[in-house]
Amino acid sequence: MMFERKTLRGQWSTDTMDGRCKSLDGNRYAQVFANKSYFSRIYPMDSKKKAGNALRLFCQEFGVPEKLTFDGSKEQTKKGTEFMKQIRTHNIDYHICEPDLHNQNPMEGVIREVRRKWYRIMVRNRVPQKLWDCGMKWVTETSALTFSSAGSLDGGIPLTEVTGETPDISEYLDFGFYDRVWFKDNAGLSPNEPGRWLGVSSRTGRLMCYWILNQRGAVISRSTVQRVTNLELSTSSVKDIFDNFDKKIHHKLKSEERGYVGNKPNPDNWADLMEDDEDFREEFAKVYNDSSVPEADESSPEVGDDTYLNMEVTLPREDDGPTFAKVTKRLRDANGIPIGVANDNPILDTRVYEVECMDGRKASLAANAIATNMFAQIDDDGNGFVLLDSIVDHRTDSTELQHDDAFVTSRNGGRRRKMTTKGWEILLQWKDGSTTWEKMKDVKNAYPVQLAEYARHRDILETPAFAWWVPYVLKKRQRIISKTKSKYWTRTHKFGIRLPHSVEEALAIDKENGDTLW
Repeated sequence: MMFERKTLRGQWSTDTMDGRCKSLDGNRYAQVFANKSYFSRIYPMDSKKKAGNALRLFCQEFGVPEKLTFDGSKEQTKKGTEFMKQIRTHNIDYHICEPDLHNQNPMEGVIREVRRKWYRIMVRNRVPQKLWDCGMKWVTETSALTFSSAGSLDGGIPLTEVTGETPDISEYLDFGFYDRVWFKDNAGLSPNEPGRWLGVSSRTGRLMCYWILNQRGAVISRSTVQRVTNLELSTSSVKDIFDNFDKKIHHKLKSEERGYVGNKPNPDNWADLMEDDEDFREEFAKVYNDSSVPEADESSPEVGDDTYLNMEVTLPREDDGPTFAKVTKRLRDANGIPIGVANDNPILDTRVYEVECMDGRKASLAANAIATNMFAQIDDDGNGFVLLDSIVDHRTDSTELQHDDAFVTSRNGGRRRKMTTKGWEILLQWKDGSTTWEKMKDVKNAYPVQLAEYARHRDILETPAFAWWVPYVLKKRQRIISKTKSKYWTRTHKFGIRLPHSVEEALAIDKENGDTLW
């Protein structure tokens, strides 16, 4: 029939996510849809009962899922709900998960990843928590448009895998979430007004139309929008305009103004969110370490009698490619007896363990397979290596070199740049899906071309930490590529055990692994 909707092949999943607070638009929840090709889409809603409306919109925008997995919540499965009505209308082959068995629905991992990315943006850009629905929607939209070599994509774009078409990314190129912008009201006839960019307004206005947060705390759709340049932000007048703008927004939304040290947040100012939101507390501790805590030495943490427990390994999977997994427990037979026998030779060790992947899926793995995997990924000193996927973000700790002090003047009046990367850290995403913050000097040595390209795309080439070496790297790019290896020896794990870099992180690892102190 001519009005039949496109069928989306493969396995799809959906679940209702709690936004943790009521948003500016009155949304408290969101329905999330995803597949195994790293495509996800979020639909904010004010009530869980709107899950059926979200399914209808998803089918209108992208097509009807061939197979759909979801949990047995009453808002979705109860007789007469809009959700089940849409299931029957589109003749969707569905599967309902068993209660409390979250590993049956991969959406748990997807929602956790969406939250993680949103929290990083919220903390870095100091976004009020009540804008979570706009922020998470932008996260899923940009993720679906981003080239990835993870899993079954093998160098593709998630949205292209779903639609079969090359997506147009022009609307997303000029702005990042919560960027400072100028916009014109009154059909473009009024003077420039300050605002914050909240995403693409695809259903309102014409092309290149965006959602803007104005200084009255209202979200409006405008096409006359331009970015505030770094040169403008360096002037006191423009800086004062946006400082006052942010104060008004925080007051309007009843949102606290958080304290920072350089680009790192002060943990004391985020204590309320860390207390109320376990996911936020976990991400905050993992990504934003307290710089006042000294780094731990390079000795390995003490481990229990069973040395395989809590080890982290990268496992190959046919459907999704390499994935990051953790050894959680030893498996037992029907009589409660541990399976297999230990042996001093790892290859002859027949014990069987349960490993949990990042997306929540679990599998059984023999001890000798764990040992083989671990030894294949470490050097002679026990340090693991991983393959770089992309450079995600950067930050400074307030000790970085400033423009005013970027040059050294010689006795004859000559000037040359100071060659230092002090105070800079780079967030790297690895092929196994994990992310780690690394010192810029290490990233520069291991991935000079990738870091130079990242600096060019993020428009930070003129900062003192990049200006002294990036032009040379870009000029010699092809020669460097042929000589640079694609592996990086990490200092995050040793012999499969995660190394803490602070006292707080060590205590968090102990708590996570169930280790007790004497």
